[in-house]
Amino acid sequence: MKSKLLYLLFLSLPFAACKDNSIKISGKINNQSKGEYLMLQELKANSLETVDSLKLSENGEFSFEKEILYPTFYQLKTSDEDILTLLAEKGDNIKITAEFNK
Repeated sequence: MKSKLLYLLFLSLPFAACKDNSIKISGKINNQSKGEYLMLQELKANSLETVDSLKLSENGEFSFEKEILYPTFYQLKTSDEDILTLLAEKGDNIKITAEFNK
C-alpha cells in the first residue's frame, strides 16, 4: 500500500509543477455595432503587434486564448479611440464587461 501511494505521488509531481502557460481574455462589449471587430495587440518594447482578432458575436461576446512565457502588456481595441490596456501573466483568466465607445 505504501509503495502504491509513493508511486502515485511520484507520477503526480510533474503535473503539480507545471503552471498553465496560457491566458484567457473573455467578456462582453455592450451596445456594439453589428459586425464590429476586436483586436488583441501585444505591446512590445518598440512596437505594437496584432496577435489575434475576431468579429464580436451578435450579443458582443468574445474570447481570446494565448500561450505566453512571461507577464505581457496587451491592448484590446475596436478603433484608435476605443482601447483597453491590460497586463496578463501565465494562468490568468481575465473577464471584461464594457460599453462600446466608452
